[in-house]
Amino acid sequence: MASGANNPAFVADNDNDSENSIRIIHVNPADESEMPPKSALHASKSVPSMRDSATPDLTGSTVTLTHDKSESLEEGLDMRPLPNTVSIATLSNNGDYGSRMILVDDKSAGKPVEDAPPYNVDVNGNNGNYAANITRDKPPVHFTEKDVEKKLEDEEEVDETSTGRDTWGKEIEFLLSCIAMSVGLGNVWRFPFIALNNGGGAFVIPYIIVLIIVGKPVYYLEMLIGQFSSRGSAKVYDLCPALRGVGLGQMTALGVVASLYSGTMAIILHYLYDSFWSPLPWAYCKPEWEGCINASHHAEAGDINLTNYKTSAEFYFFKEILKEKDTIHDGLGTPNWELVVCLFISWSIVAGLLIKGVKSSGKASYFLAIFPYVVLGILFTRAVTLPGAMKGLEYFFKPDWNKLMEPEVWYNAVVQVFFSLSICFGNVIMYSSYNKFRHNVSRDATIITSIDTFTSLLAGSTVFGILGHLAYKVGTDDVSVVVKSGPGLAFISYPDAIAKFDFFPQGFSVLFFFMLYTLGIGSNVAMTSCIMTIFKDKFKTVAHWKITMAIAVVMFSIAIVYTTPGGQYVLELVDYHGASFVVFFLAIVELIAFCWIYGVKRLCDDVYFMLGYRPNFIWRMCWQFITPIVMIAIFIYSIYSLKPVTYHGYVYKDSHYAIGWCLTALGLVQIPLWATVSFLKKDRKRSFMERFVEIFKPMPNWGPTNPVLLQKYKEYIAALK
Repeated sequence: MASGANNPAFVADNDNDSENSIRIIHVNPADESEMPPKSALHASKSVPSMRDSATPDLTGSTVTLTHDKSESLEEGLDMRPLPNTVSIATLSNNGDYGSRMILVDDKSAGKPVEDAPPYNVDVNGNNGNYAANITRDKPPVHFTEKDVEKKLEDEEEVDETSTGRDTWGKEIEFLLSCIAMSVGLGNVWRFPFIALNNGGGAFVIPYIIVLIIVGKPVYYLEMLIGQFSSRGSAKVYDLCPALRGVGLGQMTALGVVASLYSGTMAIILHYLYDSFWSPLPWAYCKPEWEGCINASHHAEAGDINLTNYKTSAEFYFFKEILKEKDTIHDGLGTPNWELVVCLFISWSIVAGLLIKGVKSSGKASYFLAIFPYVVLGILFTRAVTLPGAMKGLEYFFKPDWNKLMEPEVWYNAVVQVFFSLSICFGNVIMYSSYNKFRHNVSRDATIITSIDTFTSLLAGSTVFGILGHLAYKVGTDDVSVVVKSGPGLAFISYPDAIAKFDFFPQGFSVLFFFMLYTLGIGSNVAMTSCIMTIFKDKFKTVAHWKITMAIAVVMFSIAIVYTTPGGQYVLELVDYHGASFVVFFLAIVELIAFCWIYGVKRLCDDVYFMLGYRPNFIWRMCWQFITPIVMIAIFIYSIYSLKPVTYHGYVYKDSHYAIGWCLTALGLVQIPLWATVSFLKKDRKRSFMERFVEIFKPMPNWGPTNPVLLQKYKEYIAALK
């Protein structure tokens, strides 16, 4: 053994007397009190300094390096030494030179030096040397530096994705899939009618505020946890088994939303088919439609009677597409076979895109994420150039300060952020769980949330520009009275605008409804993928296609209810009780689990292990205090002022409300149910309190699913303690 205690270089003994030689790595600190923990060897992020000339083959040698301040090294890159050369790197904190580590590495062994077994840490006397004993199965092979870099990238890819779980084909597919998921029907279909229900500008201000203090922090949080754990929205609660019911409750709400979105997609597909007719079937009134004005009519201001008018687009939606009833006291009616066929086609497409897993849906994301903006841009341009459009935009952006004090507006703003970004449904966790472990999710979270906000405002501006034009036509300044609000708003305002196109309205109509349909497909693919992931994590041996088809058949059967004449009544009731209310409550419990029980500090430690940096102070403050407290306050305030849901003034029967609250209970009961299951699984020999406390602690296998990374993570957490 050679020692370099007083030598800034090294001394090596070439002693290859074994077929499987051993290489030993030593680290000597300048000051023994500065000795880095074992995990620091694994987490080293430094720029290597290569010797000018190659050293002899040091395989099987003992190498000792002392403190050496002769070289200034920058931080930020992984150490990747060439084979059979010596690399010096700093391990210290605060910019000091501190410790030096010498690596005698042979990448032909097929494993990074820190991964190769067996691994031992040996503290030799008072010197505090770390020793790692590593075996090699074959002789060293000399590579060029480019060869080594490529081999390292290949090794990292295999090491970090060899868990049997699908991954995205390319990083851009993850980004585009998240855009297709978050930028969907929640923005173009749901946002405009929610804004109209809540006073236009009176809703936009709370929406933007909530987006900043709730939407962005939660989106980033879910991305980090999903990528770190490589688990779906139910298995991710291995970090707190007592609250696994949150993930399963979110799956219930997700199933509800997926079903009602698919009902909407059936309507969109019907419109897409009708768009090929000339003239457009909603452009002109039928004789039996009393008080109707042609949607294609370019009327002058004030030439329409406001007290008794509807556009042909509105009549067409309610009379021809929905065949809607005035009441559902006598039942929902018979499903519209045309909508049932459209519903079947929609679920067939979703199943086809998911039949091969995340890689097939990732390929579809290129089209699903980009195409809608082309069409929406055309519609926006046309809408804002219509006479009176500015009046609608003023209503959309001008805040009503009195309405800002109403808790219902803030409640709806939070729920719309959930729908718009698809957070707190499990979608974001699921998509990011298919990422590679070191992927930069911070960048993606910023891009996606910014694009999502832009899309909501673009869609809102388009709709309210059209509403302003309608107000101009009927001679009123009150934009809120010119059309019925509700889920059907997009099927009245958008077609009305398209009917006014002077050039080839059929072409624009086909483009628009095809765009809206792709948005629906993107949203439903994400939601169905999340449900599939939960089942796949539980039933690993069941074929992927069987799970896909089973979910598609069940969801199709449920969604048939929305094709009945009373379907929109059901949609309004289910949207509130089965989705909005449930998701809001579960979102609060999710934040309590992630940020308060698991803890922001532990979360930041996990992010440091994964990405090499800790989230900044603003993110930590939002997760720890601002976001959960704001959500709890809004939820309590909204409960205090709770009112029964209605549809266009229709008050449901008590039995209907009872069904709605049963649907709410189905989502919420998952929390105590699965907490009880987790408790009963614990060792019954232990006391009640010990078992109770244990179910709120991470499970032993919590961490990255890759075995190599999991072992490093456990050592890292142990060192922090």
